[in-house]
Amino acid sequence: MNLIRFLILICCLTLISSCTTKNIEKVAPLPKFQQTTNMKKVWSRRIGDGTNGLYLQLNPLYSSNKIFVASHNGNLYSLNALNGKVIWHQRYKENFISGISESQNLLFISTQNGDFLAINKQNGNLTWKIFLQDVILATATVSTDGKIIITHSINGNITAFATQDGHQLWQYNQAVSDFILNKSSNVTIYKKYVICSFSDGRIAILKLANGSLLWTRKIFYSIGSNQVARMSDIAMQPLVSNDIIYIAGLNAKLTALNLINAKILWQHDLSSYTKFSLQGNSLYASNINGSVFAFNKNTGAILWKNKQLQNRGVAAPIIINKKLLAVTDYKSYVYLLHTLDGSFASFHKLNLSSILSPVITHNNIIYIYTMSGRLYAYHI
Repeated sequence: MNLIRFLILICCLTLISSCTTKNIEKVAPLPKFQQTTNMKKVWSRRIGDGTNGLYLQLNPLYSSNKIFVASHNGNLYSLNALNGKVIWHQRYKENFISGISESQNLLFISTQNGDFLAINKQNGNLTWKIFLQDVILATATVSTDGKIIITHSINGNITAFATQDGHQLWQYNQAVSDFILNKSSNVTIYKKYVICSFSDGRIAILKLANGSLLWTRKIFYSIGSNQVARMSDIAMQPLVSNDIIYIAGLNAKLTALNLINAKILWQHDLSSYTKFSLQGNSLYASNINGSVFAFNKNTGAILWKNKQLQNRGVAAPIIINKKLLAVTDYKSYVYLLHTLDGSFASFHKLNLSSILSPVITHNNIIYIYTMSGRLYAYHI
């Protein structure tokens, strides 16, 4: 896929976002409640140009008391997670377009011109680079043993590489729709399987060892009066627990299905492209209208629903210390909700920039990366 099509897809998503947020319902006002939890700023740091105004999820990575974070214009940082001090900084000529993943002593990231890079974690130097002739927006996924890394391109290519030197191990291709979101889902590696989701509403299960297909099933179908309404993209990373896959799509349903035989166990109306969080029997999700939910993972029953953030571009709910969920919105607010009932515990405004990347958390500190390139650390 060339750069022109890449930019067209970005424009498409901007249009779709406008259709989503500028519908009959107005943007919800800030919720009013008594704050019961404090958010204390620990540090913040500027990271290049952020996403340069593009719809990119340049997800930072937490690893061994360090934060690794990149900007679209080629800045790559290793920061001390406790105080934000720079451990090393490298400036690459390429434009980064994906989040960062890791394996042992390597970081992995993709670029706008189709390169996939492996970078030394200790100093930021390039270890190897391969040219994929493809656009990789999804953060690559690494196998448990650290030997295989898998990418998912916007063209529907699932490709496995050896982390040691980047040589290709196998590839699986699924034809994609003509009109899609400018994002593709991260694959999930579970036991000996690779779980993939695609823009045509299809799930595929591959064998990790060789990429052979175990099964594929179309679970979401295109309906509606126009192209936007007919989109059935699965743009989120599948969540797997106890051999059950949990997935949702645009204009689709939250679906639980058996990994081994593809049998659908239950479904619930939920249009979403943000990741799920799971704790105990509770599955936490947000939809494209800004509602945040807790579902019973076994039955699909709604445990609670918070509708007070309607049309604010709510991101994925992330669990903090078991008792709280953190969600962000496109107006640069961070909200904390109680996992028990979905009520608000706190909120805080960062700056004037939107937030696209999910919150990452470690030891009661949350890290938030804005589109403008500011990385924040807050203690909860």
